[in-house]
Parts: sequence; structure tokens; C-alpha cells
Amino acid sequence: KLAISFIERFSPTAEQAQILGRMPPVVDQAFLEALDSVSAVRAESLKLMGVGQLQTAVRELAHELEQMETKAYDGLLRWVIDSVRELSRDTPEFSAQLKNALKRLRSHKALFEAATSEIAQARCEALSRAFINALVRGGPGGTPRPIEAHAGDPQRYVGDMLAWVHQACASEKELFDTLFYDTQDESADDKSERVRLLAIALANVARPLEIRISQTSSEIRASVALYRIDSLLSFYSQLFKAVCPAPESESTFMDTIESLCRRTHQQLFEILDTLADSAVSDFDTVTTALEVPASLNTLLSELAEIIRLHADSLMTSATDYSSMPATDSMIDDITALLDRVLDEAHLSASAHSNTLRVYEQQLFELNVLATVHEAVVVSSAGLLDMWLDSCSKREDELMQKLSGELVEVLKEKSHLSFAAVTDKEGAVPSVSASQIESFNHTLKMATDLDVSRLVSRLENRALALS
Repeated sequence: KLAISFIERFSPTAEQAQILGRMPPVVDQAFLEALDSVSAVRAESLKLMGVGQLQTAVRELAHELEQMETKAYDGLLRWVIDSVRELSRDTPEFSAQLKNALKRLRSHKALFEAATSEIAQARCEALSRAFINALVRGGPGGTPRPIEAHAGDPQRYVGDMLAWVHQACASEKELFDTLFYDTQDESADDKSERVRLLAIALANVARPLEIRISQTSSEIRASVALYRIDSLLSFYSQLFKAVCPAPESESTFMDTIESLCRRTHQQLFEILDTLADSAVSDFDTVTTALEVPASLNTLLSELAEIIRLHADSLMTSATDYSSMPATDSMIDDITALLDRVLDEAHLSASAHSNTLRVYEQQLFELNVLATVHEAVVVSSAGLLDMWLDSCSKREDELMQKLSGELVEVLKEKSHLSFAAVTDKEGAVPSVSASQIESFNHTLKMATDLDVSRLVSRLENRALALS
């Protein structure tokens, strides 16, 4: 009697059995309530498995409920997959029943993952279609204009594409949050699953985006213009990482974005290296005027503009550079390039020992140092302070060597003997009367011993005066 009473009390009603057994299912409020009821009864029956008098009845009821529940959940999954067409539009719409159905599937991990993957794949196809339409057709009625209408303006073209994808990425995140997750009580698994779904949804956007940006950047020959593309990619890369922080190995889209960043950065420095090669090559033809070659000024002009633009892109609202990251690959690569130029200038000057005296070699090095220092200090806005400090130290050391060399030149031109003799007061130079008379005559001529004349080829007038 106890077993019969238990079964009568906890068995699903005929109406519930009919609702859950209908195939294909009609997923409405009655279906979801019946499913909740069966799931709750089955959970309670499992707790009573150990009760001796009810063990057989409970086992039979639990088995019946399990079959009914499994069939209902399978039907619910098929209904969700059939309903995915609601999410295949460019502007997705979904019913409250779809969200409620997904909420029930969460308790069955395999079914829930199958449903979410199917939806993410549908969004992937919809986003790919919408992106191509935005590129070649534009909005309804031609407003906004097709993105490819601006292909002649590389910065705007790339910027518009990345902006469109970023907006789509944010919209997809919001859609998935609304459909699947409670953002007020989000677990680590929820975050990981959302990242996985976003990676699926954005996968088919990666290839057309990569093709167009790669083609655009490969056609740019001006370093400043290419820097603007590099800066855009770096900026949006950080935004994408904030919304979709998937490892590159797990996201085709993020792998594509990071690859574009690396390739554009590499292309930029290939152009700058070419300019640097030209400047270094011109060091080999140093004239007696010791002038800095025009090719170096061309390189520095490009670098100065890039540094200025980079500083602007990093500037905080308070114009405070102390909050910037300790390492910056752009600045690191620029300083490495500048160090290479200075090192080559030193090697080139030393290689001209047959045509230039030592002090003239040092004057040429100082001219290069001063030119580089002046170009960088105007545009660095604090970004290259450490490098500028090292450059100033290098300049000071070279000035000390130059002073010593100039002293030797003056001693030579004075025709005085600087051999020391020792008297009771110590060592003093031994100079004859004729040498002193010749030296006085040389001073009156005011040419050979005119230091300002010796350093007249030093382009930095302040250094020359020093």
C-alpha cells in the first residue's frame, strides 16, 4: 500500500506524459513546467532509493522518469537547433521560449554545449554574411556607404573595417550574455564558455579582414602612413582582447589580428631599415665639411613624426606618461634603430683615418649625435627620456675626447717644446727664446691657433662655443 501510494503521488500525470512524449515537441510554458516537474520528482526519488519498503517502487519510478526526462531533453535540444534560424539573421531575434529552453539545458552539459555551439555557428555564418555586405553594399539604401568605397584612404578603410568588427564583437557578447548567462553571478566556466562561443562566431570574419588589411598595408611605401595602420591594429587588438580574451591557439580571429599586428610592424621597420641603410651608406662618403648626409635627415624626419604620433596615441587625459607600460615594442625598436645609426657613424668616421684627422672624425660623430638628439628630443614627449640621457652621456664623453685632441693639435701648431726639465721647484716645460718668439708671431697671425676655426665645422653651435 505504501509503494502504491508513493507511485500515485509522485508519478507524472497523464497530461504531463502526453506533453513530454509528443514528437516533435511543442515547447511552450506547459512543456517547460512538465519538464521541471519530472526533473524535480526524479531528483527526489533518487534520494529515497535506500528506503527498504519503497526501494523497488522507487527504482521503477526513477527508471520511468529517467526515460521520460531523457526523451524530453533530446526533443528540447532538437527544438532549440530547429529554432536557430531566428538567430541566423543579421539582426538576431529570439523568443523568450528559446531562452527558457536553453536555461533548462544548462543542467545537461553535453546537450547545452551542443546547443550553444550550434547557435554560435549560426552567428558565425550570419556575421560573415553581414561583414561582406557592409564591405561591398553598405547599409540599407546605401547608408552608410560600403566600407570598400574608402579603399583609397588606407587609414579610414582599415579603421572602418576594424570598427565594424569591434561593434559586431560587442554585440555578439551581449547576445550570448542575454541568451545563456547570468552576468550577475557569472562563474569562471561561464566566462570560458562565452569566450569559446565568441571565437566561433568571429571565425569567418577573420579571412576577409586579413586579406584586405594585408593587401592595403603591403601597398603602402610611406613609413608614417604604415605606422598609422600599425597603430590602429594595436589599438583594436587591445579592445578585442578585452571582449574576447581567447588564446590565439583557440581563436582563429584573435590569431589573425595578432598576426596582422606582427606583419604590419615588421613591414614598417623594413621601410625604416631601408632609410637607415641609405644613411649609413652615405656615411662612407664623408666630405671635409663633415656635414650630416641628407639621407639621415630624411630618416630622422620620418622617425620624429612616428614618435610624435605614437606619443599622442598613448597620451593619458592628464598628459601623464608615468602610467605608460614599462616596455613598448615600438619605442624599443626605434631606439635600437637609432643606436645602430650612431654606431655606424662611429665606425665610418674611424674608417676615414686616411683623409680625416682624429679630431675631425670626432667632429663628424658629434654632428651626427647632435642631429639625432635634436630630432628626437623635439618629438619624444618623454617616451625616449632614458635613451636621450644615454645619448647625452655619449656626447659628453666624445666632447672630452675632442678637447684632448684639440689640445694636441694646438701643441703641435704652437711649435713649442713641451719636453719637461727639472729644477729645484719641480718639472717645468723647456722652451727656448726662439720658440717663444715664433709662438708670439703665430698668435699675432691668429689662424693656426684659432680654436673657433678648428671647430667651425661642428653644427651644434653651443658645443662649438663650449
